[in-house]
Amino acid sequence: MDEYGKAPILSQYSWLTSDLQEANKNRATRPWIIGYQHRPFYCSNTECHEDDEPLIRKGDHDIPGLEPVYISNKIDLVFCGHMHSYERFYPIANLVSNGGNGHDSCMDTSSVYHNAAAPAYIVTGSAGNHDPKFPFGSPHSGSACRSRDWGYTIMSVYNHTHIHLYQWSVDQKRNIDDVWITKDIGH
Repeated sequence: MDEYGKAPILSQYSWLTSDLQEANKNRATRPWIIGYQHRPFYCSNTECHEDDEPLIRKGDHDIPGLEPVYISNKIDLVFCGHMHSYERFYPIANLVSNGGNGHDSCMDTSSVYHNAAAPAYIVTGSAGNHDPKFPFGSPHSGSACRSRDWGYTIMSVYNHTHIHLYQWSVDQKRNIDDVWITKDIGH
């Protein structure tokens, strides 16, 4: 920010806000809004804090944060990288999750997020990086599943109301996490 000033940030923010508003107008045709960002808002490995990127998440002074835009525009799902691990979060907004107490209950068969009021976040940065695996600290209160295994996330958008996600562990050669994101038409 020091080198280029605030103008590029504010220009990108304006574009994102406008693009998300347009996407919301088209929900009847394309009901899912899925985002990607490099650095996660939330994670609980030892390389990040509970609120890992407060400047990006909530902003600072006259630089707006992204989380309010995600929530107001009803983003359904956000993928993040950067951390060399996998972590799935319950739908979460402003550090408060809509489920869970921070645990590692991967493969919980009740893992369905229906008509969530906030985005679900998936940190999926474990796809073969050569750096050492990052250990986890205490679970974030919104954490639903964590893994240090090398692996990758598979997403299938079935229709206007159902998305299925699972995490494949290369280390274990099996599926280690499974979740459905569902919503009613018009949500």
